[in-house]
Amino acid sequence: DGGDIRIDVWEKNEVLVQVEGIDEEDLDRLKMSQKGNTVIVELRRRGRWWSSDHTLFNITVPSEFNTDLRTAGGDIEFRGSLSGTVKGKTSGGNVTLGDVKSGRVDLSTSGGNMRTGDIQSDVTLHTSGGNIELGKVGGEANVSTSGGDIRVEGVAKKLKARTSGGNIDIGDVGGEADLSTSGGNVNVRKVSGRASL
Repeated sequence: DGGDIRIDVWEKNEVLVQVEGIDEEDLDRLKMSQKGNTVIVELRRRGRWWSSDHTLFNITVPSEFNTDLRTAGGDIEFRGSLSGTVKGKTSGGNVTLGDVKSGRVDLSTSGGNMRTGDIQSDVTLHTSGGNIELGKVGGEANVSTSGGDIRVEGVAKKLKARTSGGNIDIGDVGGEADLSTSGGNVNVRKVSGRASL
């Protein structure tokens, strides 16, 4: 229902879950379970407003692991280098991601900045209000923001980048490039395929 989520990576073949800042009356609403290789952590509060400022889910996972994260309000942060599918959604907060060696990345926030390291596969990033900074992408990239700047180091294949108000700054694109802004500058170093600016 809410809170910051921080993912760390280690070389152990186990998952460690630490939750900080839960009110005593909500402890029975915190559920953790495991089904096969799937670890499920849920917190559903009792129909009252909460502040995400004091709740932190600090989860350490193996370096090869798939994640699917959802919070109604809070930051999502991945620290370290991960191999696996990365999915995440927050209704309000920043999203930070390190390097992803393999696996698709699909992250969104209803309000916040997004920053990633290098992604070896395809990536989709969306924010309803904030800047997007993306490292080098080994696959295709689809990034959009309703208000903010977009900066991408480089994309091996196709790139689609859209902002309703901000600058777009792109390095090399190995395939097609489809870039648009309703207010701002567009800078691209090199596009190997068709370019629509």
